[in-house]
Amino acid sequence: MKLKRITALVLCAVFCFVMAFSVAFTAAESGHTCIQHENCLICATLRVCSCVMENFVFAAASLAAAIIIFLVGERFRNDGKYEKPCETPVLLKVKLSF
Repeated sequence: MKLKRITALVLCAVFCFVMAFSVAFTAAESGHTCIQHENCLICATLRVCSCVMENFVFAAASLAAAIIIFLVGERFRNDGKYEKPCETPVLLKVKLSF
């Protein structure tokens, strides 16, 4: 259990690090004018950073859509159905006094 938490924490930290530096590098090099388009390392890095951010936005939008579909489906799935209440001592009319 503890290994899973540490792994999740490390993955979260790496993800935040990558996203923060992708945004920072893109902002810092936004005014880049390129002379050689094919062999420019800055242009290649900007394309990679842009791809990372686009993939993150797509993943976040997909996750949000899946959550919305699940919640809407859950709402309509239980509409009109009677669910049996939990069996409690009061509903079972259990006499608790001696």
